[in-house]
Amino acid sequence: MKRRTKILIGLVTTCATSLVFAAACATWDTPYDIFEKDGSKVKILYDANGGQFAGKEKTNIADLYSVDNLQSGIKLLEPGSDKRGNAKNLSVATRSGYFLAGWYKEIKTSSDGAEIVGYSDKWDFKNDLLKQDDVSKVTAETPVLTLYAAWVPEFTYTFHVKDSSGSWKEEKVLSFSPTAREDLMSLDLPYWEDEQEGVEDKTKCSASMIYGNFPKIDGKTFKKAYFDKNMTNEATQINHKGKVAEESGTSENGNLDLYLDLIDGNWFHIFSPEQFVANARIDGSYEIYTDIDFSVDKINWRTGLMTGEFTGTFNGHGHTFSNITVTQQNDSSQMRGGIFGSIASTAVFNDIKFKNLSYTLRTASRMTGSTFGMFAGQIAAGAKFEKVEVDGVLHIGPEIVSRYSYYQVGLLCANIAAISGNLTGLTYDISCVLDARGTGSNSVWPHKATIANGTVVLEENDNEKNDPNPVN
Repeated sequence: MKRRTKILIGLVTTCATSLVFAAACATWDTPYDIFEKDGSKVKILYDANGGQFAGKEKTNIADLYSVDNLQSGIKLLEPGSDKRGNAKNLSVATRSGYFLAGWYKEIKTSSDGAEIVGYSDKWDFKNDLLKQDDVSKVTAETPVLTLYAAWVPEFTYTFHVKDSSGSWKEEKVLSFSPTAREDLMSLDLPYWEDEQEGVEDKTKCSASMIYGNFPKIDGKTFKKAYFDKNMTNEATQINHKGKVAEESGTSENGNLDLYLDLIDGNWFHIFSPEQFVANARIDGSYEIYTDIDFSVDKINWRTGLMTGEFTGTFNGHGHTFSNITVTQQNDSSQMRGGIFGSIASTAVFNDIKFKNLSYTLRTASRMTGSTFGMFAGQIAAGAKFEKVEVDGVLHIGPEIVSRYSYYQVGLLCANIAAISGNLTGLTYDISCVLDARGTGSNSVWPHKATIANGTVVLEENDNEKNDPNPVN
C-alpha cells in the first residue's frame, strides 16, 4: 500500500496560541478530522523542547502517516531533512547558544523536576522503524510517539590575555556548533604568511600576522598560546576536547581555555613599498626586508607619520628608506613636524638608513610651543637608536614666522641639545636651505629663524634683492 505522509507546521502545545487549532471550537472539521478521514492518523510529534521551529517559540511540528503502515513499520523523516522539500526550512529546529544532539523519546530531569539533566532512547532515523500491532485506538489528535529535541550548549574556546596589572582576563569567547562547524574542532595558531613553507613571492603576502579565529589585540602581537595560566603547557596544536554522549544527549569538555602570550607592538613584515605604505602608522612596528624608494609613483610618506608621535619600532636589517619628501603646511593643528612629527621614548630604530630626505617648513602661523626638525620635531629621551644613518635637507620657506617664543627648529630635531647623549647610535648629515628676507622691527617679511645645531648657509633669492629690510 502506498505510504502517505502529512506534515503540520505550526502546531503548538497550547490551544491559546495555536495556528492550527485557532478555530477548534467551531463546528467545521479541524485539520485532524480531515486527516482522520484520509487515514493519515499516525501522529509523530516533534517537541522543540525550548527551541524554535520557523523562528517561533513554543512551536512543535507533527508528521502524520497512514495507519496502514504502522504494523509493518514506518521509517520517520528527520526534521530539517532534504526529503521534506519546501517544508525543510520550516522544520529546522534552532535554539540560540545551543546545538541539537538528536531527537530522544525520554527526558530525564533533576529530582525536583526543575532541570533537564539528560535524555534517553535516541531515535535513529536511518535504522529505527515505528511499529505498533494494535492500531484500533490510533487517532490523529494523540501522538503515537513524541520525540524531544536534546539541546547541548555550544562548544567554546575562551581566549585569555593579561591586563595592565598582569592578571588574566577573558578577551574573547568563540562559540560554535560541532555539527554545523566541524572545522572548528581544531584551530590554526596565528602565523606569518611569509614564513610558510613554499612561499616564493613574499611581496604578495600579508604584511600583518594572520589571526584566523584568534583575537587581535591592538598594540599587541601574538607570540605563543598555552593551555594553562602558568604558561607551562604550550599549545602547538589545538584540538577541542568536547564530546557528546549519544546515549544521554549531554556533553563534556565543552570549553577549551587558551592563554595568550603577546609581545608589545603592532608588528608588520615589510617586503615591498606597497606593504609599508598600506600599513604605515605611528604605533606600528616593522621588520624591514627590502629597500624602499619613495620617489616611485604612488609611494608616498604618510601624513600621520610626519605630524604624529611615533611610538613603534623599525628593525631595518640594513635596508634603506630613501627620497622621502615632506612639506609642512600652514596648519595650526600640526604643532610638531618632520619626517616624523615626534619620536616617543618607547620608539626603537635599529640597523636602518634614511637617505636623501627633504623636509620643507612653510608654516606662516605663530604657533607657540611648536617644534620642527628635518628628521623629527622632537625626540624624547629614552628613544633608542642603533646603527641608524640619516641624511637630507631642511628647507625653511620664505613664509616662515619664527621667534623664540613661537616655535623652534632644529636640523635633526628641535631639542637636540637636551637629548644628544641618547643619540650615540645615530649619525646624521643634514644641510639647511634658509629662505628668509628681513629682520627689521616693522618689516613685512619674516623676522628670523632659530636653528639648533649646525651651520646655516643663507642663500640670496630674487625677493631678497628688493627687500626694504635686508638680512644683516
